[in-house]
Amino acid sequence: MTSDIPYQKEFIQIAGANTRISGNTIFGPEQQLPMSNWVVNRAIVTEVNVQNLIIENNVFHSLRTGVYINPNVTGIINENVIYNTKGGLLVDRALIVIDGNSWGTPENEFDIVSLAGTTTGPPYEDLTVLSENNNNAIISDQRNL
Repeated sequence: MTSDIPYQKEFIQIAGANTRISGNTIFGPEQQLPMSNWVVNRAIVTEVNVQNLIIENNVFHSLRTGVYINPNVTGIINENVIYNTKGGLLVDRALIVIDGNSWGTPENEFDIVSLAGTTTGPPYEDLTVLSENNNNAIISDQRNL
């Protein structure tokens, strides 16, 4: 899934419980660096309160954000490949298990971002383990800023 123009939209928006997104390749068109000037386009955005979400075995690249997880979302994001984004996975006060993801080239500015207000306990308690379990992810922890 792609577009010729960088639209300020997500390709997929998830609102329903028990949703599985698997086996897709979603990418945006070329945008000039720096990434901070990129149009905010995203592969996937959840609505608030989505329960039992599974995002697995996808490839997301050349977007401002791979996946944006809104508050009170539960589920798992695993075995995806994400590259050439400003933020691969952005977690905003959600309880989502992140495991087995990898990062291609060009590299993301950050692979996993924990936004302010995201829980400081499980599953984000030990950022070293989170990084190791996701192929040495570069993590931006904005919870205590």
